Amino acid sequence: MEGINWPALRVLSMWYAKLSLEVVDAICSGCPGLESLKFCMCFGVPDFHINSESVKKLVIRGYWQQGHEDSDDDDDDDKKLMIWARNVTSLEISGCFLEKILVLQNVEALVDAKLYFGREFRTNQKMLNELLASFGHVEKFSIEPWCLEF
Repeated sequence: MEGINWPALRVLSMWYAKLSLEVVDAICSGCPGLESLKFCMCFGVPDFHINSESVKKLVIRGYWQQGHEDSDDDDDDDKKLMIWARNVTSLEISGCFLEKILVLQNVEALVDAKLYFGREFRTNQKMLNELLASFGHVEKFSIEPWCLEF
């Protein structure tokens, strides 16, 4: 994807946008000054690969489930939503992700992490355990108490 060249942009919020791996990559490479990136109820992308030196804050608020994405398949790979954020120091994951299984990778730079799932979110015990393990090194961690009720 070509066309993104916003060197002065510091903060970007996207709402209900259909994304692809190419779009996310173009944002990261075309906005060298980007410090804060927020995706709210976006859809279409199998993972958020934030390969940017400058993005330090990442917020993902929900995942919009499109009708064509609904599947009766039990293929866990289709249900996974990968978040890869090697330079991000602050991560907030909130809202509803429906059937998506969140998986964090390469988040060693995290200092601050927040998990706020909507009440309609049915906590997957294995997913929650893996998310919590990913946050073992952070200095500041916040989670909604009801997420821990099993």
